[in-house]
Amino acid sequence: MSSRLETLQNLEVNNDQNITYFNTILHELGLGEEQLKSKSTLDIGSGYGRFGWRIRKLGIDCRVVDLDVSYRKGNNSPEDATSVAGNAIYLPFADGIFDLVISFGCMPRLAYGAYRFYGDAIVEEITRVSLSEAFRVSRIGGEIHMHEVPDQTYNWRRHTSDEMYGLMAVWKATERFIEDVNSDPSNHASLTNGLLIVQKWSETSQISSKTDMTLPMN
Repeated sequence: MSSRLETLQNLEVNNDQNITYFNTILHELGLGEEQLKSKSTLDIGSGYGRFGWRIRKLGIDCRVVDLDVSYRKGNNSPEDATSVAGNAIYLPFADGIFDLVISFGCMPRLAYGAYRFYGDAIVEEITRVSLSEAFRVSRIGGEIHMHEVPDQTYNWRRHTSDEMYGLMAVWKATERFIEDVNSDPSNHASLTNGLLIVQKWSETSQISSKTDMTLPMN
């Protein structure tokens, strides 16, 4: 298995391919480079951190924290001090510290396997808590952009029946989260073509990441 450092070195070699990947992510997230400037950004489920790597290579004034449960000590690039091992249902950050929270393709993975082993109630709760955590760490005036969130436009046919039921549970919980966010008229949340966008202008008692369930951490 390649280390994180080896992966980042490969990105240097395949620079054109990485630029294409970066631009694709920005487009799918409904963002432009101008929206990243002077922003502290949390990338949830970042894998090897290609998004954050490209941000730093472009010299954009943007602090990116790459968060992924798969990170392990000794597997990080020496010059990349922003990589954090963590889980979407328990973000290791204080309240209201990020201008922008992003996630590309992470939401469907909440459903893979989880439905088969735990059922739809746990998948819904994992989704609710994860979205609530993203809201919690967003500062007032901040935004959440998540792509490939299941909705009516999702490509359901490429999944097994277990995955489909799990994805439907994610969709159901996401719709409830949107309702809770929009219960405060100063906030705005929408899900269109698989893109969830949340604009946070106030805290709301409707959003809480507290849970009475025992949730799987990976």
